[in-house]
Amino acid sequence: MTVIQRQTLAAGLVILLAGARLMAAQADLITSNPDPTNFTDGLNIGTIIGADRFYAAGFNGSSAIVANVEAGFVWNGHESLTHLNTFITGTGALGQFDRHATWVGMVINGRPTATGGENQRGIAYGATMWSGAIATVWIGTPFTRSFDFSVNSFADAYTAATISVTGAPVADVINSSWSDGSDPEDARYGDYSRAVDAIALVSAKTMCFSAGNRGPGSNSMGAPASGFNVIAVGSLGSDVSSPLYGSVSSFSSRGPQPIFIPNIQAADYFHAGDGTVIANARAAVDICAPGENIVSAFYGGTTGGNAGGTNTPGNNLYSNVAGTSFATPIVSSGATLMADAARQTYGNATKALDGRVMKANLLNSATKISGWNNGQAAGTDGVIRTTQALDYAAGAGALDLNRGFDQLLAGTHDVAGTGGGSIDRIGWDYGIVSDASPNDYRFTSPLPAGSTLTVTLDWFIDRSINLSTNSTLEVSFDNLNLQVWSTSGGGLGSLIAESVTQYNEVEHLNLTIPQTQSYLLRVLFAGEVWDLTNDANVTTYGLAWSATLVPEPSSAMLGMFVVGAMRRRRKCCAEGG
Repeated sequence: MTVIQRQTLAAGLVILLAGARLMAAQADLITSNPDPTNFTDGLNIGTIIGADRFYAAGFNGSSAIVANVEAGFVWNGHESLTHLNTFITGTGALGQFDRHATWVGMVINGRPTATGGENQRGIAYGATMWSGAIATVWIGTPFTRSFDFSVNSFADAYTAATISVTGAPVADVINSSWSDGSDPEDARYGDYSRAVDAIALVSAKTMCFSAGNRGPGSNSMGAPASGFNVIAVGSLGSDVSSPLYGSVSSFSSRGPQPIFIPNIQAADYFHAGDGTVIANARAAVDICAPGENIVSAFYGGTTGGNAGGTNTPGNNLYSNVAGTSFATPIVSSGATLMADAARQTYGNATKALDGRVMKANLLNSATKISGWNNGQAAGTDGVIRTTQALDYAAGAGALDLNRGFDQLLAGTHDVAGTGGGSIDRIGWDYGIVSDASPNDYRFTSPLPAGSTLTVTLDWFIDRSINLSTNSTLEVSFDNLNLQVWSTSGGGLGSLIAESVTQYNEVEHLNLTIPQTQSYLLRVLFAGEVWDLTNDANVTTYGLAWSATLVPEPSSAMLGMFVVGAMRRRRKCCAEGG
């Protein structure tokens, strides 16, 4: 057995306990406060991220399920979390209440008590929340964020939350606020990311992971966030900046990330010649959200990450915390609100619940923060082009649920068929493209000159998982491109812009329309990064777009899933706090 110690660094993080139960009734959904010693003067992060738009329309997560899967359980003894009653314990997992999980849980799903305040309310407070635990060992005492796990503890938790073999309900959204810095995607194995990517592909669920707190250097993301089929979340700060939460936190992990390209279908890559590492290949962060000065529920018992410590007096304390651990559940909660709105508006069968569509909608509605740069520029041919797609630190930008509301519910939703068609100025689609021909999306009316067009395309890498043996294998990685064309007389005019990354599973454009005329979006199959099984060249994707008249202001485990030279357990750490 090989055990790899992971980093526990969380630069610049603040953890302060409130000395007494917080009783002030205030209009804060997740409290952020400029004065870290006073937890009653905070800001309303729900308002900052635009969640109020969903609440006003009656969407609080009530028809959705969100699962928080990490080392330990969310403590349902806290006054804001007594409604939690579904726990997923992986075989061999300790299944203990944990401080870190409790912080994260209230951010997602806390609810105010009769004598408490709105500060206790999570972003997706109306959702059903499940809590899953994977830790088999806590490493270091007291007050540790590092843990170990096994094949079964991981497999049981993630598959039970996402894949139903009996027809029982599964979660719409998975939140995981942990990261393994010793298992990056380029490290010739990428066990965790490969396993989670496979589960996302099988389940088509939305899975959000912390980018990590190892910034500000490049290539600082760990697994599973460094995988492809998840939403990797970075942190924004702070509540005293102008604008609020207007820049990436210094500690937030970021790219560019290397990529490992396999040349054999092996479960582990330990041998020379098994593949090639390409440096600075990917922009792996997808989106950012507030991750500093967050106040959340505190668990002070002697289990979980508190093992070996002493019980903190009082049962309902709060902490001021920071880290990508807390940005991630804010994004997961946003996805949960969108899942609720989609289900209530379009029905249970809507493709808006598909993880690819959800990711496209979240990324396309994100607000560009100051300094955002995806390498997009006009070439000598006059075409605006990016080979990067996303900003290395901020991804598509800052979570913006006000824009996300329109992105999901306004305009075109799920074009008939899977091969393109006519579209309004805003909308989304679930599509399938092959190497035989591209899919075209024609705007039904001309786009005005000076309007801002934002388009996001994403798809899943093909990694397989055997649910009986929990082994995973590489299959293929298709390469799609995204283009914007002018049209003339019903045919193609000129190529205006394109996102043509080679090693990302996201393409993203944000450009000013040069002149008033008719346009179309084109999704095309551009080849394969690798194909180890000679599978069909057909790819399912999510596509989202919006054209606005003016720019809008911003408002571990998977050594277990492998065969052969498998690492049975790994030590890991929660990200933040």
